[in-house]
Amino acid sequence: MKKMFKKYNLAKFKNYISLIFLFFCFCLYSFNLSAINITSVQSGRWNQTSTWDCGCVPSATDDVTIASGHTVDLRNNTTVNKLTIQSGGMLNCGNNTLTINGNLVINGELNNNRKNIFFNGDTLSGTGIKSGRRRFFFSTGTHYIAQGTNLTFSAGNVHLLTSCTVNNYGSITIVRDLRGADATSTWTNQANSTLKIGRNMLITGTLNASATGNTVEY
Repeated sequence: MKKMFKKYNLAKFKNYISLIFLFFCFCLYSFNLSAINITSVQSGRWNQTSTWDCGCVPSATDDVTIASGHTVDLRNNTTVNKLTIQSGGMLNCGNNTLTINGNLVINGELNNNRKNIFFNGDTLSGTGIKSGRRRFFFSTGTHYIAQGTNLTFSAGNVHLLTSCTVNNYGSITIVRDLRGADATSTWTNQANSTLKIGRNMLITGTLNASATGNTVEY
């Protein structure tokens, strides 16, 4: 009777371990499905599968690259994780809001003529242009502009939301206004960084520009 009991417990334990292993495999598989790297293969609409190398439409958790020479047009409000626009590439937001939850690299052109862009990610970098007359928002939290960045916001104001801190290690040109929501909206120019403003500079908000070799022009 004791041997049967031991065998039963051993079998039950093995089944338990097998279930844990299967659950782990399922979670790993689901994670791999939920976040993939997607690159454009031609110009086209964001919501067309033929635009992308995955033959799918990018989801909110995907990392997306607009390849050089391609222009991709949004047709709906869109959320993406990491977004990279290569030199010679363009993302045209049209009449749609764009939300970026991961890093943003602009080496080509990001255009938002009609609706706003919300940047929730960690690091902004690149040597391209943010064009279009609508606004670009840095969300609540801490953001970094990478060293070597040389970005121009050629139209549209740049906004820092409440409790937002931007640490600039690169070179940023904003043709119009840099605005803050309140006194907790902070822009910090780090050592050897540059900030050029064409119009109003943080009428509301805080500018820290005491680091060695940094430049502010407005």
